[in-house]
Amino acid sequence: MKLTRFFLFGLCLLIASVLGAADIPMQFQFADKVIDASDRAAYWRLNAAINQLLASPRSAALHLSGAKFHFATAQEKLLEQGVPAQYAYITVPESTGNIQAVSYKGALGLWQTMPATALRFGSTPSAMFDPAQNSQVAAKYLRFLIDKFNGDPLLVIAAWNTGEDNVDKAIARAGTTNFWRLQLHPETMDFVPKVLAYFIVDTQNLLGDLSVPSLAYVPSFQLPSSFKIGEELAEVKLKIKGDRVTIPRLTGYGKVGNLLRWNPHLNVYNWASISLPQDKTITVLVPKELRHDFVINLVLNLPNSVEVI
Repeated sequence: MKLTRFFLFGLCLLIASVLGAADIPMQFQFADKVIDASDRAAYWRLNAAINQLLASPRSAALHLSGAKFHFATAQEKLLEQGVPAQYAYITVPESTGNIQAVSYKGALGLWQTMPATALRFGSTPSAMFDPAQNSQVAAKYLRFLIDKFNGDPLLVIAAWNTGEDNVDKAIARAGTTNFWRLQLHPETMDFVPKVLAYFIVDTQNLLGDLSVPSLAYVPSFQLPSSFKIGEELAEVKLKIKGDRVTIPRLTGYGKVGNLLRWNPHLNVYNWASISLPQDKTITVLVPKELRHDFVINLVLNLPNSVEVI
């Protein structure tokens, strides 16, 4: 099994080199620490993780975009606990910004926090669907892990994924705190470089034109400060009358990513499947030149479900 994984890693690197994929820096800063990627195992795993993202750039951009809608909220809670803001990149592979996400193991919300962890740090499982409360629990847990593992980001992220007890046991077995020399669950050995890969791809703008800015989470339908009504975006006020109205239905099942980019406040809903609240009035922002077409689409396709007011 180990030989097979070794062979697959080598194959991935060979393909990446043939395709001319991006290479990783030998050293970079993450969470106030210098990450040394010159270690052969580190180089292989990080390079494979980065090139996997670059092989599907649109998916990588969508995942980053979804998570970064909530970066302002997440990083605010992290900084309150003295946790470096870069740890918010954990949310990209965890949930891609889906605050209603529930894993098969029962992990919840933006940070995919386990119910036991929520209780451990003074919250409740049901509160984990609120990005601010989930981020507060995550910040407290990360603060604990940072103190426990002397601020080593690799061990902190590993412990986040698999639990601090498993990392302690792996360190005891290996006789070293070098993450790349530990024998942890394959999921964890992949998760740590994946978080770092999203960080590198995003901060080094490796996605080019597909790169997305951080947008603040807007809980009360407030207009993001970088937009001006009447210039870039125009308001459309809607009353939801039907009981099966989802974000894709508002867009005619197209340009969902753009609608969420213009309306970070709508990301509080699991847009793929959760219906918008019936009898609720919401404000949707669309480019001024598209407002007419957007309204016509609603009138023609959702005449009994949505009222433009």
